[in-house]
Amino acid sequence: MIILYVLIGLAACSVLAAGLFYLLGIFILKQTMSKRLDISDAKIRYEPENFPGLRESGKDFYSGKNLLRGCFYSFREETYTGIVICVCGHRLFHRDYLPEIAFFAEAGYLVFAFDPTGCGESGGDCPGGQPQWILDTDAAITMIENLPELKEYPIYLYGHSTGAYAVCGVLNFEHPGICGVAAMAPVNSGYEFGKVFWEMYPHPSFITKQTYLAMKNYEEKRFGELSGYTALKGINNVKIPVLIVQCMDDKTVQPSCSMARHESEITNPKARILLLQEGGHWASRREDGLNREVMQAVLAAWEH
Repeated sequence: MIILYVLIGLAACSVLAAGLFYLLGIFILKQTMSKRLDISDAKIRYEPENFPGLRESGKDFYSGKNLLRGCFYSFREETYTGIVICVCGHRLFHRDYLPEIAFFAEAGYLVFAFDPTGCGESGGDCPGGQPQWILDTDAAITMIENLPELKEYPIYLYGHSTGAYAVCGVLNFEHPGICGVAAMAPVNSGYEFGKVFWEMYPHPSFITKQTYLAMKNYEEKRFGELSGYTALKGINNVKIPVLIVQCMDDKTVQPSCSMARHESEITNPKARILLLQEGGHWASRREDGLNREVMQAVLAAWEH
């Protein structure tokens, strides 16, 4: 009987521990995705004035019921090489990417960038989850597609971190005007990112597994079918150039958690992965400014 009581006690402790880890998963999501991020939270900040001659023109649009703040950027008001939609990462705002935006504008592109739902100058109580970036990107593309004066231009997508996941994931939708994508440090999905971390470190599987399962269940409940729109599915849904850039020393999105781990599963013949030894989470930046070599690789990928 004593042994039976011990076994029952151990089972009860295991269930309790699993429940606690499930709650931990919910807590992590609420701490990262269920809080509004205002401009005052910005860690990096650029202004258009830092880039002489760069023109900024506001263009707001709706993503669902939320009005998002977006801006067009260019160095000229003539014809353009194409349109680049720049999608920022989590806890970042679109002006944090003005060095990249200015680079594309210098190359003759009209650039559109925006603050995601619940971030910066955009409406919404909070992002809610990584699939929201896909919804916002889809809404931005649709808005541009419906502007008569821009219909003649090809559309290119550039995203970083969560934004990189979004520019790949949005390829699950039908947008025939998209002609190229560059994804800097993308994950396949938020759920998979948590799952891989769970697999990487020693753990009692049943108990700690509840953390990433909580994340999965949360996104499925909030976003439904969209939660299954992974970056890999999007890349394989098209036959346009997709450049994935991943740094081996990235501590935020480690290579083992990134799209690099799916290289053998990519069937899009025009997609490729560029692995860099250094660069951290910002392959497009150097200590002294923009990494123009990487940015030139983006343009070269789109041209082929």
